[in-house]
Amino acid sequence: MNIIYLASSFIAIFILFYSYQKLTNPEVFVEKKSNIIKNKKIILTIPTYLDFPDENKWVCLYTAIDSILYHEPHIKAFIDFYVINEYCENPREDWKTKVTQKYPFVTFIQKTSDLKGYENTLNIILDLIKTHVYWIHWEESWYSIRPFIMDAMHIMDNSKITQLQFSKVLDGTKYGRTDWIEKVIETNCHRMPRYNNYCTISNTETDTKPLYSLRPSINRVKDYNFGKFNISDKFETEFGERWMKKNYVKAIIMEGSAARKMTHVSCFNNR
Repeated sequence: MNIIYLASSFIAIFILFYSYQKLTNPEVFVEKKSNIIKNKKIILTIPTYLDFPDENKWVCLYTAIDSILYHEPHIKAFIDFYVINEYCENPREDWKTKVTQKYPFVTFIQKTSDLKGYENTLNIILDLIKTHVYWIHWEESWYSIRPFIMDAMHIMDNSKITQLQFSKVLDGTKYGRTDWIEKVIETNCHRMPRYNNYCTISNTETDTKPLYSLRPSINRVKDYNFGKFNISDKFETEFGERWMKKNYVKAIIMEGSAARKMTHVSCFNNR
């Protein structure tokens, strides 16, 4: 009787351990034949302005990075992390040292005066991503609220999606509502084995806003072959219009994986 009990207990423990490994092993939800993880072909970029006077962007930055790693600590082994900091004539601290001491795996890029502005930051990023397969774009004001990266890679590996967006819109609730949720058609939705069901979306004939977004997303690098961001007040819209002309596929994580506080202060016009 004791032998049977011990055997059944051992089997139960093995099943639990195996299930845990399936949830935490990066290769489980990514095609094993792919060398994307093995060859570090994923890049995660976080633009920031650490000297922004109206909000503590250092706190925002480490909250963002810590939240991502809290849910998926293993990703440091196969994702190239970059932080790109806006130029400031009189920086308050040596930000490169501060960031890299806390996060040794991060490559820190400090912009110079000739590259001021968010458009230039994005153009630096477009150069950085060229040797990668997937590009995760983040910003320091966003934080992760659930695991998403492994599911996102699985979705991208098994689709023709160009941009899969993670973000939620601020609406007064705890995390907000998912971006673009109003465009969801049930027949275009797909179930995932873990957390993140996703839906492809498209514009109607009366829509004028491009589906491309700078909010948190994973992007297929090879599709970003149509030029850089223009240096203008409408750089995101202009880039998005060119993106739309390529007839790329846009999708969203239904439950959203990234949120930001209602007290968020944009430094868009100060970069």
